Amino acid sequence: DGGSVDMMEVVATSITPVAPEGVLAPASTVWLPRAEKEDAKVTIGVDKVEFARAETRLYVTAVNADEVAVVVQVSNSFIKQSGLFFEPLIELPEGYQEMPIDLSANATSTGVIVFPPLQEDTRFAFSLTALGRAGESVFDFELEP
Repeated sequence: DGGSVDMMEVVATSITPVAPEGVLAPASTVWLPRAEKEDAKVTIGVDKVEFARAETRLYVTAVNADEVAVVVQVSNSFIKQSGLFFEPLIELPEGYQEMPIDLSANATSTGVIVFPPLQEDTRFAFSLTALGRAGESVFDFELEP
């Protein structure tokens, strides 16, 4: 009805892809432990730990140098911090790179294991088990800032 509207115009000059976890639950603190353990031709590494308000994410790499497949038991993994035990979330939020359970012979895989929120300034123990030709291999890590 004869009025005027002043608006700001926004023009995008580039698009930068961002991982879903960076948008859904941004990390407040990041650790880069680069911890690695090897047993029975299987190597498990913890590359990064991200602490967010709603969750804690462990970025894990698994390498199977054996000639048979290995089962990485993500659902049996746990974290122990300050005397409390934490299990991983059963269902990952949409878009997170899930850690594969079956790791083919001579294969490498990466993924994220998501836990409830943890204290970001306190060390913790992380345990992950893999089943292969040699039986059960337990990978225990002590992670700290």
